[in-house]
Amino acid sequence: MIHHLSCIADHLSTASTFDDAIEGIAMYACLSGGASRFYLAKIEKDLQVSHLADIGFDARFAAHRAYGEMVATQLMIGHPSHHSLVFIEHDREYRRGFKTNYGVADGSDWKCTILMAISPRHVASLTLPTLTEESVVDVNYFNSIRSMLSIFLKSHKEPVVKSSDGKLAVDSALQERETDSTFLTERQEIILRMIKSGDTNSAIAERMGYSESLIRQETIAIYRKLGISGRKDLDTGR
Repeated sequence: MIHHLSCIADHLSTASTFDDAIEGIAMYACLSGGASRFYLAKIEKDLQVSHLADIGFDARFAAHRAYGEMVATQLMIGHPSHHSLVFIEHDREYRRGFKTNYGVADGSDWKCTILMAISPRHVASLTLPTLTEESVVDVNYFNSIRSMLSIFLKSHKEPVVKSSDGKLAVDSALQERETDSTFLTERQEIILRMIKSGDTNSAIAERMGYSESLIRQETIAIYRKLGISGRKDLDTGR
């Protein structure tokens, strides 16, 4: 256990990006020696959850906002402390809910997920190929990992962010876009792509896990930002 924590600490000491940081955690966190899966997100001021980095997830799922919202919600329910851990076993009910909520079946190799409140603004999930218990030893071990990542986040400004299309953008570019009233949020960009693919508001709501009324509001906001009146004015590429 000490060896694994030492390897993670050594990796974090040389990591320069969030992707680098979580790679080390995913590589060394599992005590059996297997690779893990890791997801990191940020809770914005408007309580929207922004995907920051991930490793080990299906490419079709990686930037799925609903997963980040699930992580944040589970940590908030009965776990108000920003030092919280939540253990979730991948039983039949979990797998059924995962497929229903995200449209992608979770791999059978994954046995347990530990949700972590890294800071008041950052949440994460660590998924392991082995079952683990909520024993004092295990809780202390995963809390040590959580603490090391918390220190890393405090000492590293967010150098890059991963947008919904998987591309990287530097902070300065992001700040310029956020001051632009025509800037589409990550959720709006995802919705826009679905609209261009011909999906209805109802289908989009079902796929993203939101209410249809919220999707309708977002589509109106998207059209306003793009300066168009509706779907018929979009260049769908068809």
